[in-house]
Amino acid sequence: MATPVSRQTNPAHYPRDHRMTSSPELSGAAQVDSCLIELVNHIDEMGDADPFRIGDLEIEFAAAVAAVRRNDVSLAWLKASPAAPGLAATGFGFATVRIFDGMWSPGNDVGRPFLILPTYDRGVLADLFAFSPRAPASIWPRRGGLDWLNPDAVTAAQGGWSIRLYETAWGWLCAGAPPDGAVPLQDSAMAALQRSGPIECETPQLARRLRAAITSAYERRMPGITVRQAA
Repeated sequence: MATPVSRQTNPAHYPRDHRMTSSPELSGAAQVDSCLIELVNHIDEMGDADPFRIGDLEIEFAAAVAAVRRNDVSLAWLKASPAAPGLAATGFGFATVRIFDGMWSPGNDVGRPFLILPTYDRGVLADLFAFSPRAPASIWPRRGGLDWLNPDAVTAAQGGWSIRLYETAWGWLCAGAPPDGAVPLQDSAMAALQRSGPIECETPQLARRLRAAITSAYERRMPGITVRQAA
């Protein structure tokens, strides 16, 4: 069997059409600005080409992107944050939301402000997550049903490719939102990585949880697991 290589050495293996194309040579703030322009243009192009292609999630994400420009204070803070390159890579929006029963819904004027992060499954927009840097350990779906933030990385890992796991969405964003990175939304989901290629965990605690999840699975094959070294 061929030796698995990382996602970054073979980008053609992964659906990347949904990722923003801001140059990493730009500053974080410039990357965010470029990302927002690209998002707006992409949404406009989709609507012009075929309005029926835009589903409910796309409509809500378009509204969240439009709201970014109206929130100058939060946008300025994000541009200066270590998560700026990651946000520029994934795209993001703002929304006032209400949290109920583990999910979020638009709150209009009665909710709290959150970042809205899109996540894709096989290159298709699969859900929108509400997230606040003030509570990095928590993340809420709009639709539900996914076990991961960035499940495309998990799909590739199940085919023997390497993957990087992060404790929180904030950790993934601050790492630049690498396309071979994912955030488990529940520990039991990590058992699906028992036949993964090499796995790099953000923290020793996450590595222990990963080993426990795989050990509890029916087929107990343990992939190679390492902990990311601090820069």
